[in-house]
Amino acid sequence: MNTLKITGTAELPERLEFGKEYAVGFIGAITDVKKKDLNNGSYEYRHALKMIDAKIEIRGKKIPLKIKGSSSKRRRDAMWYGFNELGLEGDFNEVYEDYKEVVIRNPKKFWELYINLTKGE
Repeated sequence: MNTLKITGTAELPERLEFGKEYAVGFIGAITDVKKKDLNNGSYEYRHALKMIDAKIEIRGKKIPLKIKGSSSKRRRDAMWYGFNELGLEGDFNEVYEDYKEVVIRNPKKFWELYINLTKGE
């Protein structure tokens, strides 16, 4: 059996009505998988998913939600998601440390990369 546990908190643009149904969509990253013996010859694999980005539909409008947490934690989670989504090889922690060093020790290089990436948007 495979199960999914979703974690994360998002700020809502307004109070929601009790008993009403809402469509919510989100992007998340699997942060953990736990194997639990069900003592009947089978196992449960519980996947932990941390929200990175979310939207809610209210009165026909899709509204982006702000995921709560520190901006550095949200940035790291988004980078982790992208690293895995792109199927990149290597140790993510090393890549993240390299990213931090570029931003801290060579901010001009970071902004040059940013400008090159955003040209033509």
